[in-house]
Amino acid sequence: MGVKVQIIRSVLSPMGHDEALNRIAVVYVDREEYRVSAPAKASGPAIEWLDHAVVRQPDTSTFGSELEVPLVRSIQILKYVREELEKHGTSPQAAPVAASRSAVRFDPVLRLCIRFHEVAKQLRIRHDHRTTIDIQDEYDVQDLMHALLRIFFEDVRHEEWTPSYAGGAARMDFLLPDEQTVLETKKTRNGLGSKEIGEELIIDIAKYQQHPKCKRLICFVYDPEGRISNPRGLEKDLSKKHGELQVAVLIVPRS
Repeated sequence: MGVKVQIIRSVLSPMGHDEALNRIAVVYVDREEYRVSAPAKASGPAIEWLDHAVVRQPDTSTFGSELEVPLVRSIQILKYVREELEKHGTSPQAAPVAASRSAVRFDPVLRLCIRFHEVAKQLRIRHDHRTTIDIQDEYDVQDLMHALLRIFFEDVRHEEWTPSYAGGAARMDFLLPDEQTVLETKKTRNGLGSKEIGEELIIDIAKYQQHPKCKRLICFVYDPEGRISNPRGLEKDLSKKHGELQVAVLIVPRS
């Protein structure tokens, strides 16, 4: 995958009016163009504004227009920009300070999902070959994810019942009530590939649109064998707002 990051402004100044774009960077990924912009009134090191930045792509159907990018893709694009800003900085003193401030603000659930495969691999390596957890099925994924969620959240409700959908009730994997977030976990296997996972995710999204405690749904798909043929396409298709429900689909590991 070819990635090129062009920093437009490493230090921001307020723009003349609220509708202006305070452009930070332009990122090219496999010939796709992504534009990263801060609020018009942003001022100071650009790295401090990345958590408030938006990522858009040119709208090829309308001259001068831009389209918002799905959440999962935005996170990856902002990561590229952050790395480039940290590499060059605004000055020898400013860069480390800006990086340390911005690092405080992050989404713990998404971070756990993105790093899950690295944790799973590390757990296989134990002193003197002691017993460990080796991720073989969806129950193993749930057990490890449950433990990881406890790092950041005190109230993690495992497999609560969802409201009735299509004539029956179902269990959710993890409810984080304080965040109004549900985390659904899946693991690919023989017979559960691209088509089946896609169908399950569509059903999950419809189901959680009816749940009174769920404002955000994160669908984590663990695919260590690479059974999903177009993971980024599936993420892009489903990671968006469905009615009042914000949905993010993450398929890991990321190639």
